[in-house]
Amino acid sequence: MEKVFGVVILYNPADDIKQHIQTYLDKVDRLFVFDNSELIADRKPEELGHKVVVVADGVNRGIAERLNTAARMAIAEGGKWLLTMDQDSFFQTMF
Repeated sequence: MEKVFGVVILYNPADDIKQHIQTYLDKVDRLFVFDNSELIADRKPEELGHKVVVVADGVNRGIAERLNTAARMAIAEGGKWLLTMDQDSFFQTMF
């Protein structure tokens, strides 16, 4: 089965970021969360489970570098697809 990975890049996200992530977390094999915020707040998206890999180094490396890093990480783990999400995006449920 082909592995699907996800990535979301944060920059001073709102408090509802964990709720947004939960709407698509079950659709991916692993989710990479890159926090580009200079000040790391107490958001702790890693609390969402073992599928979440958080990189929060206090440096804003930009979207392109973070996406490229996520793509390399996914490929290294056998990933075939990479879902890219904005921090304010989420999946809507129909029912």
